[in-house]
Amino acid sequence: MAEKNSNNSQKKTTGGNQSNYPNFPYNNFNPNFPSNRGQENYSAAQQNYFNPVNRPPSVPPSNMPTGDPHFWQTQNQPPVTPPPDKKKKLKKTVHRDWEDFFGRIFTGILISFVLVYMGWLYAPRIRNSMTFWPTKTPTPITPMPTQIFTPTVTPLATNTPTLVPTATPGPLSNYWISDGMQVDPQIPDAPDGVIVLSVDKSAEVNPSLDSGLWTSSKKIAADLGKTTYDGNWYATYSSGWVHWFMDQPLREGLYEIYTMDTVYSSGGTLDFSVKLGEQILPPLTGSQRVNYMTSQYEPQQSTDVWRSLGMYYINPSREILTVTTSWEDRDEYSIVAVDRLVIVPRRAANLSLLSKLNVSGTKYVFDDLQAEIVAGDYRITLKDEESWDDSYQLIMNPKMKISMVYTFKDCWPIGNYQLYAWMPANKGGISASVKLYSDNTVLLSDTGEEAVSVTAPASQEGSWISIGSWTTDRYYERDRKFKLAFEIPADSAGEFPIDAIALVHTAFSEQ
Repeated sequence: MAEKNSNNSQKKTTGGNQSNYPNFPYNNFNPNFPSNRGQENYSAAQQNYFNPVNRPPSVPPSNMPTGDPHFWQTQNQPPVTPPPDKKKKLKKTVHRDWEDFFGRIFTGILISFVLVYMGWLYAPRIRNSMTFWPTKTPTPITPMPTQIFTPTVTPLATNTPTLVPTATPGPLSNYWISDGMQVDPQIPDAPDGVIVLSVDKSAEVNPSLDSGLWTSSKKIAADLGKTTYDGNWYATYSSGWVHWFMDQPLREGLYEIYTMDTVYSSGGTLDFSVKLGEQILPPLTGSQRVNYMTSQYEPQQSTDVWRSLGMYYINPSREILTVTTSWEDRDEYSIVAVDRLVIVPRRAANLSLLSKLNVSGTKYVFDDLQAEIVAGDYRITLKDEESWDDSYQLIMNPKMKISMVYTFKDCWPIGNYQLYAWMPANKGGISASVKLYSDNTVLLSDTGEEAVSVTAPASQEGSWISIGSWTTDRYYERDRKFKLAFEIPADSAGEFPIDAIALVHTAFSEQ
């Protein structure tokens, strides 16, 4: 009990003011601590120790009795760490230091290897992502239209002609002659060859040629003493008909058909019919009526002549082209002579030019190659798809008088004639005077002039140019022979193109 009270008394004493213990003879835990100093010099740690709340429980040393006056002195002092012994040497761990050194080196090498490997592996990708590489601009791809399925109804079979395949064109006919100049007499303007249908090989004749009603050209020439004449045809006074036919279908295109007007034993008039199967074909140019001339009256015929039946457009078809004519009994002035029929292919450009001549009437069209041109060195020949037969002639700055004369071998009916000239693109500037002759006599124009004037216009594209209009008289109401003459004065400046010309006829009855 006394001990308990003593302890409680001690706790109170300890928890009280430190000034109650101003001078301790010494401090066992810190012998350097001066015993004559007061509380004001204690450190914050020491003052905190004297706080009974923070001080650890007092446990007296086992060798010090509680009654010892130094016991409570020691309980009131903070624990102090003894200073290190400077004389004591630290133990060196050499083995452990080398292991740590080599471990760090190995780790560094391993990390370096990994970094180098990863850099090598991803270097191209990193370079491409960090560096601008110029590339060609890709060509845009034009999207192809997507075909849309449209249901269709299969049509029933009809009598519509099947189109002629033209992927691999073959010969137009077994009667094809590649050089039209080989035909006697020569075909006017046949640059791409001709088809020749002979009356004794490619025609049906009624009455037949061996019926005794026909006379051969050889006998007629012998009777007339024309031993050098080598024509091969047949003449008759009897009524009859001839039906020429192709050996195979023609390809689509433009064709001109000619019949022969023999110098002997032919006269009068014949009307022809051109068919494609059962389809009647109207001519785009010319006339299907042929007025045969003779050596017995004016204008007098001196040689065999090809008479045009006009130009025709052939549609794609498997049908055969046929040409037919018929007649009644004839007299000695109108004997019928039947000979060859010639089919001449024309170029596609000609069809385009004809479609641009939008005038009514019968059109008689002629190329510049059928004209007699006197121009010296002041003309050149040019190729152009926008010209008749893909070529034309150009007069340029002539220093001499230029003349161009078209002599038409066919006889044409009386009436009104309007003249047009196709002029391809040119610089223009040159004027020409134009005269029309009827039976070698100058025909006055509808304006009362002997010569009309036309100036070539400067143009970037070809066109038909109207030149003038003429009207024949009604003398004897017979057909006439015509001639057309152009004249360009010397020292003209500019250009004047020479290509196709067209005379458009209108009968008196249609005016």
